[in-house]
Formats: sequence, structure tokens, C-alpha cells
Amino acid sequence: MTILVTISGSMSDVIDCTLGKYPGRITMPSAWTTANLTYQVSNDKSVFVDLHDESGEVVTTVSASKSIVLDPDVFRSIRWLKIRSGTSATPVTQAATRVLELTTVR
Repeated sequence: MTILVTISGSMSDVIDCTLGKYPGRITMPSAWTTANLTYQVSNDKSVFVDLHDESGEVVTTVSASKSIVLDPDVFRSIRWLKIRSGTSATPVTQAATRVLELTTVR
């Protein structure tokens, strides 16, 4: 699944997780303005909130040209998802439109 973070943006479009497919791996593009990934989730596809676990905001450490395995259990209860460049406190805008590849698991 192709995910876009547009130029001067920090948030992806909405990702549909309602069909029982959950994020399992994300492949980063060769060009990426340095930032970790965080997530927003929604039950209704209109109101999104930041994803936290018992330790705080869920953060995935990434870098350009890497493929990162995600824990699908973190995402199993999610219906709608957005991926953010940076954190909720410090979003990082991308210098160009970036294409991320998301591999899902059941």
C-alpha cells in the first residue's frame, strides 16, 4: 500500500484498517527529512487523536531507505490511521512529497 506525505506536510492521508489488515512493515523512501513516525487514529474517520500506549506516544524510529517491522498488535484495534512525520509536539514537514510503502498483515 502506497502512503503519501505531501510536500510541506507532515501527515499522511487516511489509511483504512477496517478490512482486518493492519500495519506490519513500513518501507521508507530514499529521501526523508529526518523525523520519527507517530500515529493518529479514529473510530469514525472524522475525529483523529494521537496514538499512545502505556509508555506514552507511540513512536517508530525510522531513517531513509530502511524497512521497519511494526508490531501489528499495536494496530489491531484501529479502524482508521494516519501516519505523522515527527511527534504531536513537533511535527516535521517534508521538503518534498514522500512515498512510503506500508505492508499489511492479518
